[in-house]
Amino acid sequence: MKKGRKKKLKVGLIFGGRSAEHEVSLVSAESVYEALDRQKYRLIPIYLSHQGKLFTGSDIFAKAKKKQTTKLKKFPISLDPKKQNLNLVFPLIHGSFGEDGCLQGLLEMIDLPYVGAGVMASAVAMDKIITKRLWQEAGLPII
Repeated sequence: MKKGRKKKLKVGLIFGGRSAEHEVSLVSAESVYEALDRQKYRLIPIYLSHQGKLFTGSDIFAKAKKKQTTKLKKFPISLDPKKQNLNLVFPLIHGSFGEDGCLQGLLEMIDLPYVGAGVMASAVAMDKIITKRLWQEAGLPII
């Protein structure tokens, strides 16, 4: 690396998941992957299959859409923060286990920073009844 050049931040884009919104997540991840600046970030797409296995590899979006996980390499995840090979995670899993605080909780347990709302905000926002009660208690108008 040349003197004065900044090291690229390694950003994991985690997508897929076990919810009914699996395919929507693939589209979201591909859009984010195309939009992020490669001059600043080294993007590492991480596919979570319906079976709960993590994969990465070349042409990952096309292979994930066709469910060709045998042609992808397994993505290692460690509970030891010193062994993480990512600087940051961009969660792109929709629905259960992705937007409800579960993924955020896992990332916090392994001390891996992520973008977006935290565990509590995600869990509360996913539960519409709890959200409505909290808004009412705060005096906010509810329709």
